[in-house]
Amino acid sequence: MKCVKFIKNSDTHTHTQTHMYVCTMYVRVCVCVCVCIYIYNASLESDIFPDRLNITTVEPLHKRKKIQHYRPVTLLLASSKILEMLMKNRLTASITKNNISTQAQNDFRVGKST
Repeated sequence: MKCVKFIKNSDTHTHTQTHMYVCTMYVRVCVCVCVCIYIYNASLESDIFPDRLNITTVEPLHKRKKIQHYRPVTLLLASSKILEMLMKNRLTASITKNNISTQAQNDFRVGKST
C-alpha cells in the first residue's frame, strides 16, 4: 500500500524516516477510525449515548461592546457531534419510514416547515 507520494530527496535516510512516519500516522488514523466506528455502532445498537462523549464546556461569547452582553456557547466534542448526527438521521429515517409523525410536527422535518 502506498501511503504518500514523496518529493525526490537526495538523502535516502530522511526519505525512509518520512515514509515510516507517514505510514505510522496512517495506521494510527485507521485504528482511530475503526474504534470510532465500533463505538458508534455499539451506541446505535444499544440506543445509549456514551457518558464520556457527553462532556461539554460552556464558554462566554462576547456579543457587544458592553461587558454585560455575553451569551453562553456550548463546546462539544467532535465525536459526540458525529454520534448525535448519526442518531438524529437514524431516528428521522425511522419516523419517516413508519409514518409516525403528525402534521403538527412538520416544523421539525426537513422541507415540511412553513
